Amino acid sequence: GYLVAARAYDGQNRSAGAERVYREGLAAHPDSRDLTQAYARWLLQRGREDAAETVAEGLTDRAPARVSSWRLLEQICASTGNSPCIARA
Repeated sequence: GYLVAARAYDGQNRSAGAERVYREGLAAHPDSRDLTQAYARWLLQRGREDAAETVAEGLTDRAPARVSSWRLLEQICASTGNSPCIARA
């Protein structure tokens, strides 16, 4: 589905297409940890740390009881070195 399509666009160096598919995927499946994780990591690889944190925080907002959501946010925040973000996670 969305992950395969986003990775295909990315493999063709078509970042705009990959980002569009990630966004469409999250719009259709907002609680998807796998899609959120892939998109956040994709953003990190492009130096878009704030956007990656925002994407991960969105999952914790929608599923605050899921430990995996908080772990993902913690991983993303740790990779950016953002202390306030790490404290929230």
